[in-house]
Amino acid sequence: MYSYREPHFRTPVFELDKEALRCPFEHFSTAREEAPISWYADGNFWVVSSHELATQVLNNKEFSAEQCIGEKADAIWTRVIELARENPETKHRIEGYGAGARRVLLFSDPPVHTRHRRIINRALTPTAVRRNADNMRRIARGLIDDLAARKEEVEFVEVFAEPYPMAVISAVLGLPETDHKKLRGWVTDLNSMIATEGLTDDDVRKLSQTRFDFDDYFHAAAEDRMANPTDDLTSMVVHENEKSRERMSRDDLMMVYQLLVVGGADTSDAAMSRMLEDLATHPETYDRLRREPEKIPNYIEGVLRTAGPALGIFRRATADIEVGDQVVKEGDFVWISFAGANHDPSGYGPKAGLVDLDEERTTRHMTFGWGAHLCIGAPLARQEMKIALEEMTRRFSRIELAPGHDYPPPYRPSFLFHGPASLWLRFTEDPEAPRD
Repeated sequence: MYSYREPHFRTPVFELDKEALRCPFEHFSTAREEAPISWYADGNFWVVSSHELATQVLNNKEFSAEQCIGEKADAIWTRVIELARENPETKHRIEGYGAGARRVLLFSDPPVHTRHRRIINRALTPTAVRRNADNMRRIARGLIDDLAARKEEVEFVEVFAEPYPMAVISAVLGLPETDHKKLRGWVTDLNSMIATEGLTDDDVRKLSQTRFDFDDYFHAAAEDRMANPTDDLTSMVVHENEKSRERMSRDDLMMVYQLLVVGGADTSDAAMSRMLEDLATHPETYDRLRREPEKIPNYIEGVLRTAGPALGIFRRATADIEVGDQVVKEGDFVWISFAGANHDPSGYGPKAGLVDLDEERTTRHMTFGWGAHLCIGAPLARQEMKIALEEMTRRFSRIELAPGHDYPPPYRPSFLFHGPASLWLRFTEDPEAPRD
């Protein structure tokens, strides 16, 4: 142990303690108060939990996003390749596969990041997203009909939070509705690589098969769009890549599609579930949103900041850099805690831990990243949440926790994605709600 790596940081969040995962924010707030930057020896990385130091790291070009999926995820990917080589059914598919670093978007730096982002930016601008609003509302209303049909109780994650964003991102990508369930399963498997524990060789073999199946599916879709161009995002990505002076490899192109599907589905469903848990436990907030729907955007920004689906992100130092009162050495990894920074009173005032419907709407929080790496799908996620909440407040007079089920609900076993793994709710229809 080196003297510069002090003080030590410990939290049950990284140890995937069930109670800590449900409410990780207080743990990172404690860390922020005790030491805004500290060394987490068990994980071999620094933890930054204050708003000031988080913005410093995220704005500093000497902190790289490359190779920042995390050491454990990199190790799992290596095992995927090794086990695929041992498997007679997949051995023939592995030649040259995975040789690329798949450094795209979230895991790349400018100018590579800028080039890749430009390829998909046109389809996900706020203006482009608004053009999808009618289809989004159609999807939301159909799923809300399913919620209403279950008179007593409903497991919200399964019935709405997962299928809604999956249907939306599939429509943007031009993928058939019949593939939603398959795509959702792949998303769950691929996310098991990140910030989870205890994967067996059998788990990794399944993940290997998922990786091949996912890539084969999108390779076929991309080949089809090359021959038959459309106006969907799958087609835009492959044609913009063809026009680029520095084309992405097949590996990198498949990683772009993976990030679009995983980000478009999993992050949004975690945010949706957490939003409904908050509303079910704060009926006064739900009542006010019904009376004042113009407050819905404020509420969404507040809940994204105080209970967002992304708890943090890694960066890697490319030089020795002073951060606060510590020296981060070249090659060290830093975990930027969005959970800590988003609750920091120095960044968001004395009510930093609360959702305030009367606060001027602010999108300055870190839930969707920061700076050059601000999530390209953020406008889509915000629109999804806004439309879903508009439709729910119009249709239901009350949303509450379903009796007879454990509360707090179980949370995802991950220190990256934050949200209930299941959430049992009861929806009461407003008999005077308009029917379209």
